[in-house]
Amino acid sequence: MTVVSKGEFWPIEVDGRTVEQYVQSAQRKRPLDEVAVRKTIWTLPHSYVFFVAGVAVALLDVLLILAYLLGRTGSSGGDGTFSRAVKLFLPTKDFPHAGMHRFELATLFLMAFLVNAGFCVVGVATNLPPAARPDGLSRFLAEFFCLATVTLLVLTIHALLRWVRVRSSWLLPLAFALAGGFIALALILASSRLAALRDPDGGVRIVYFMFFIERARNLDSGVSLLWMALLLGIGQAMWNLGHLRQVRIVEDAAILRRVGVLPRRGASARADTAAKPVLDRMGLAGPMRAVVEEAEGVLPSPLAAVLMILVFSIGLWISRGLVFFEKPVLGRICAGAYALLLALIVFGCARYFRTWKKLEEVLARTAPLPVITAMKRIPGELLTSFKRPWDACVVEVWHRHCRAVFAAVRSDADLKTKWSAALDVEPNDLDELLAEPVAYQIEESSTGAAAVPADAKVLRKKWEEFLAMRFVAFIQYIRTHLANFVGVTTAALLPALWATNFYPLRQNRFLLMLVLGVTAFAMSVATFVFVQMNRNYVLSRLAGTAPGKVTWDRSFVTSILVHVAIPVLALLAVKFPELGRAWGALIATVSLFGGGGN
Repeated sequence: MTVVSKGEFWPIEVDGRTVEQYVQSAQRKRPLDEVAVRKTIWTLPHSYVFFVAGVAVALLDVLLILAYLLGRTGSSGGDGTFSRAVKLFLPTKDFPHAGMHRFELATLFLMAFLVNAGFCVVGVATNLPPAARPDGLSRFLAEFFCLATVTLLVLTIHALLRWVRVRSSWLLPLAFALAGGFIALALILASSRLAALRDPDGGVRIVYFMFFIERARNLDSGVSLLWMALLLGIGQAMWNLGHLRQVRIVEDAAILRRVGVLPRRGASARADTAAKPVLDRMGLAGPMRAVVEEAEGVLPSPLAAVLMILVFSIGLWISRGLVFFEKPVLGRICAGAYALLLALIVFGCARYFRTWKKLEEVLARTAPLPVITAMKRIPGELLTSFKRPWDACVVEVWHRHCRAVFAAVRSDADLKTKWSAALDVEPNDLDELLAEPVAYQIEESSTGAAAVPADAKVLRKKWEEFLAMRFVAFIQYIRTHLANFVGVTTAALLPALWATNFYPLRQNRFLLMLVLGVTAFAMSVATFVFVQMNRNYVLSRLAGTAPGKVTWDRSFVTSILVHVAIPVLALLAVKFPELGRAWGALIATVSLFGGGGN
């Protein structure tokens, strides 16, 4: 029995005949060289698609391992792309859910280990038979995946031990010991298969195994379980990396909490409670605290949890009727991972929507306040510099624009006490905020010019503008979380759709209906939030656009294209497989020009 796809075929079942019986049967039909037949059965042709995918996975392995090791040592100097990746693995200090952070790290490495184990098994089975005659690159790739799999196993166990809070002095020895025991057990269980791979007369079990390897290795065949596992692993990894990014946003923005831009968690820890903070007087402390807790949270709301359980349960129920071409246990594992990925996508959409609704409430309360009027007086180029509100340049902007206010506070002890109470900032943190940047000190010393004392009316205006810039920093902090949420949802949704299109799952109409429903939900939520943000009064004032109307500016169009149009195209590829085959045709072209055979 064979699977036919794209003009080629992949054997699935063989009977109990030995290699000699296969050869004799073939000889009766037409004369064949017995050695050639044996070589053909045990020698798999080169797969250039597998080679390209293997090289890409290998590069990601190197980056992941280096980032984790450097992150554990605290080395993350610089602000480049790789340095930012290393920061994702730094230990948490200010994040309130440190246990979840350790869990996400462990699951990320577990996904990487499982995917690499699949590539390792395929590489070994392709290169180990004596008739295989692999080239140097194929052998090197197989050896690399063996080494990477062992390394990722050690790091996975290390991350799991950190999650359960094993004593730090025991982490490395215990991780190496458990990894060594796991590898020894795996070699014992696989010893018969490894020996059979070296024997041309390995029997029917090894023939089954080689057919399984051939199906897995042809990633563009449409029946590769390894390709399915790789796509699901990418989707899960995107979710893990999104959580690590959420943690890093919170850690980077710790300075915003110290200087009062973000409200304190819970009750104020200040000893002096005689004066009421300005956020409380404006009625914003509670709503702002609620949106921050939602943005920094890691658990779903009750409604989101019900939706996740519903999607996951439906996915498992549908998996009973799915047609997999491998052993049922492998199919059930993939079906469970697929259902979990869809449930996480629902969680991401729900969290994105709830965070926006809470931010919208804060913006509605702020719209009639003087800070919005003050926002209009601030040059637009200053407000647009708050994309990363925790950067040092933001505080420098505050000093530059409100120099008279800062100078007045530094020179008046009573005013400094009032500021400390009004901003809900500890005196030491207020001193840090008021400290004039070195560049400004050099400028004043070289020119001999200092801040000119201002009258009460000017100071009041500058105070309002200072509060407005702090509020803009708060908005940008929440919008950074929102961008992370919707980015993670889209990044996890695309592999889920591709997995449906590249493995014969779309034949089950119930699964297809579930995927269509989750995708439509994700795109609807993203579109709704984009439109509401674009029309919002305060955000329109901040962007310099007309409130209450949809403005097709570059930011809005880019968001729609990335988070709505691309998923729509992927969804059409699932609904209409002919569109999805365009990608398969491109891969087939690469394989054709790469050559075939040995």
